[in-house]
Amino acid sequence: MYFNRAEYRSYLAESRRFAEQLADPEALAAVEQEERALAAGGPPALLEQLRMQRTTRHARGSAGAYAVAQVESLLGRREQALSHLQEACARHEPLVMAMRIDPTLANLRNEPRYQELLVQLGLSASVPGGRRRRRPPLPHPPDHPAPRAPRAPLPLRD
Repeated sequence: MYFNRAEYRSYLAESRRFAEQLADPEALAAVEQEERALAAGGPPALLEQLRMQRTTRHARGSAGAYAVAQVESLLGRREQALSHLQEACARHEPLVMAMRIDPTLANLRNEPRYQELLVQLGLSASVPGGRRRRRPPLPHPPDHPAPRAPRAPLPLRD
């Protein structure tokens, strides 16, 4: 969540807590590298560090192509990001279902390859041919009958 909103200090704090809870020295070392990168060069240096880490983990099979595509997109590496998104779609990575709304991919939204991937996934707002899908109108609730007037009491019989 913090990463998608470019709140990198909060992202790193959360990553550190997670690594500490897991007692994972490798994850903790990665977070320390990321913190040093952010301190030394700001967000661009952090993103480059994340790109290198995610690419390495992806090559080992411990990270998905979608995670690499996110960072590449933020760094402006559109072709690489699109290639990794295609790979993520081909591998049926669950995160691809968020492609249409993922803010880290915003700079790819006008790319034809990105639009094709959305269509393949059934996430596109338009159908092949360029016409927008029209949603059927919502049914109107039926008119509610007027409330009944209270009945007069029945006469008592002796």
